[in-house]
Amino acid sequence: SAAAAMGGQLYICGGACNPKASGHPLPSAARFDPLEARWEALPPMSEARVGAAAAASGHLFLVCGGADRRGAELKSGECFDSALGRWLDLPPMSSGRAAHGVVTVGSGLFAVGGRAMGHA
Repeated sequence: SAAAAMGGQLYICGGACNPKASGHPLPSAARFDPLEARWEALPPMSEARVGAAAAASGHLFLVCGGADRRGAELKSGECFDSALGRWLDLPPMSSGRAAHGVVTVGSGLFAVGGRAMGHA
């Protein structure tokens, strides 16, 4: 799963069902409100992903990369706009990447480390 804090809430998405038995990537997303002590399901991402990375910027929960059902690293990214309540596509990364980290700097989202094209 990929997670980030935004607006005093925890946002989480992706992961795999039954990962010990080569589970399938999940498109699911949710947010936790610690003041209310409750989880809320969010609309699913457009692409199921496991091993993705996430960051937050303003009212955007940004998610990129990860691996698909075949284990191929993804170039794609998407962001949940909490003001609109829906996912929006991000421009693709130059190469697929999974098990990486991301950070926002200014208006940019930077992916670092992880596995790219099958190489660590």
